[in-house]
Formats: sequence, C-alpha cells, structure tokens
Amino acid sequence: AKATDCDLSIPMPVAKLAVRSLARARAKPNFGNGGAIDSILSQAKERMQKRNGTSDELAMEDFAVENAGLDEAALSDLFAGMIGMDTVIKKLEDLKSVVKFAKDRGENPIDSISFNYLF
Repeated sequence: AKATDCDLSIPMPVAKLAVRSLARARAKPNFGNGGAIDSILSQAKERMQKRNGTSDELAMEDFAVENAGLDEAALSDLFAGMIGMDTVIKKLEDLKSVVKFAKDRGENPIDSISFNYLF
C-alpha cells in the first residue's frame, strides 16, 4: 500500500522480496514496523532512480542488497593454486548457481541451501 501511495508499481515477486527484507529488518534491535517499511521503500526508490530515472516500477535489484560486498574475482581465486581442491571449487560454483537461481526467482537462498557439508 505504501508503494501505491508513492505512485509506484511493484510486481508480486518483488513485493515478496520486500517482505523478506522487512522480516530481516525485524530481527534487528529497535525495530519499528512503520519506520522499517518507510526506510526499505525509500532505499528501494533511491536504487530505482539510479537504475532508471524514469521508471515507476520497483525491481528485484532495488531491494536485493545482499550482493553489495560480493567480489566475484576474489571468490574465484580463493582456492587458486591449491592442490586437491577441485571438489571444493565445484561445490562453491554449484552453491553460487543455486543462490543466483533462488534470487532470480525472488526466493530467499537460505531456504535452498544446506549449511552442513563434509569435504
């Protein structure tokens, strides 16, 4: 409703992502539902304007901030030159593709990944 009040359209997958962002914010101290919604929406509008100044439709990347600090080159080079790490490198590549696929679908990647591994 707040997005509509600001004359913004928000597709359902993007709205679900926004709700997940709100759920993550809820875990932080001093959470206030109304203030958190305003904050998340304001940040998304700023990203939308940087992405496309004439758009009035919010997109996934306007809410997805988890990728902000990810350095793909550093991740690729993490095990470079180490002997016997082929299976670990393959597993990391598989995990990256699962995360990307989940995010492209507007899902939380945590729901698609197991965090217990034996190498």
